[in-house]
Amino acid sequence: MLYESSASVSSLAKQYLPLSLDSRTRLSQVLLTISQTIEGDIYIVDTSGQTVLCSDNANMRPCRHRARLISDRIMALATTGTYDETGTLDGMFETNYYTVAVPMYYRDGSVAGAVFASTSSGALTDYVFELFRMFILSAVLVLFFVIAVAYMLTARLTKPLRMMADAARRMSRGDFSKRVTIGENDELSELASAFNNMASSLAMLEQMRRSFIANVSHELKTPMTT
Repeated sequence: MLYESSASVSSLAKQYLPLSLDSRTRLSQVLLTISQTIEGDIYIVDTSGQTVLCSDNANMRPCRHRARLISDRIMALATTGTYDETGTLDGMFETNYYTVAVPMYYRDGSVAGAVFASTSSGALTDYVFELFRMFILSAVLVLFFVIAVAYMLTARLTKPLRMMADAARRMSRGDFSKRVTIGENDELSELASAFNNMASSLAMLEQMRRSFIANVSHELKTPMTT
């Protein structure tokens, strides 16, 4: 986020350079908005290492970054777009800050300085922790969602099997009236259809068996005539 913010300011500043009073006012408001977003400092530095504009200026406060010049070593890295470091920025900050910098150019392409963005190591740690917490929370929610979907799918898939098991138990007790509800046109519905056909066939055979026994019993009870 720091790098993207610095790059955005660098691109915007190119349109205002060299800075006039009006452009300084507009640009300082942009710096203030971005600094609030990144919860850190963002400031424009010329090639000599002097801070020329920062987010403090938008609130009519003196710029804290003008107290020290940024060293030639850091400026050499910053103007090539390769500066990325955690430290005090050669004493500019009292505690460790994570700082990135990108070069800033005039419209003719020459180097005008660099845009720095810094945030305290503690704030960065809090930000990373918050991201980690959100990741864990999202992972837990996704896990619950997957479990819920898996449960519903499992219940949907096993319902015909449970119905067939119940029907089979009834058949073992001689009740062939139970049928399995056929749902969608899939493998389970084909199995349920075959099961229902088997139950119908068994019911028919049972009916025929009972009719045969009833007829035999009737014949045995009826006296034979000659």
